Amino acid sequence: MATASGLVVALLSLFPFMGYGAQRENTLGRLETMIAVAQLTFGTAPPPRSHHEPSTDPNHTHEHAPAEIGAPQHV
Repeated sequence: MATASGLVVALLSLFPFMGYGAQRENTLGRLETMIAVAQLTFGTAPPPRSHHEPSTDPNHTHEHAPAEIGAPQHV
């Protein structure tokens, strides 16, 4: 009896959670956008990284973009 009631509780909580997944993702996306706008507006965002300025550090190594999944790796 305890197992059956546990399954009923799990199903009653799992289906709404899964059903509102898209709404949850949209809400998180909007929240992230509002945070980014607030950071840019109030000057709390980190300065943008410039990829055109050469580094003055003699030990600097160049960063490479990650390879495509399944693409051959050239080292």
